[in-house]
Amino acid sequence: LERDEICSGCSYGNAGWVVPSHSVPLAGPGVIRKALRWMLDPESPFYIKPRFDLDLFRWLWRFRAAANERTMRENVSFLSDLTRASLALYDGLVAEEGLECSYDRNGLLVLFKTAQGYREGLEEAQLVEQHGVHMRELTPEGVLDMEPNVRPDISGGIFYRDEAHLNPWEFVTGLAERFQQKG
Repeated sequence: LERDEICSGCSYGNAGWVVPSHSVPLAGPGVIRKALRWMLDPESPFYIKPRFDLDLFRWLWRFRAAANERTMRENVSFLSDLTRASLALYDGLVAEEGLECSYDRNGLLVLFKTAQGYREGLEEAQLVEQHGVHMRELTPEGVLDMEPNVRPDISGGIFYRDEAHLNPWEFVTGLAERFQQKG
């Protein structure tokens, strides 16, 4: 459902990944320090346009309260269940409706330039693995065996075998056509 035309909002403006590996919530230990820097950078993953807004302040206060180990771990469990269920629903919907949307289940290869980034990535990967998300740690050589066109100056990679990708525009417009056909 869109505010304007079919496939004009979030259903179009996303990368098209269906990724159980991304089940670690943004609100976690240590994120407040990062978020304070990010909030001022429009290119960051957590930019908030500065404004006086009581609802925003309440949301930020709740976000701060959720940025702890216990809440993060509880939410990983919920999010991994939700994303794996979503993946199964996409599999079924694309197949049953015959949607041509470039859907594939080739997995996701995540690369890390720095050793610290790789360590942090492995911690997250091991956490989601505890909740049924399959991952494989890769050395720089292992990454190059899998994908020879990667620049060799990386610290490592993680391959999540079950991740999927689709073209959001093709998916949403195809789904809309099916709805119209079915009245």
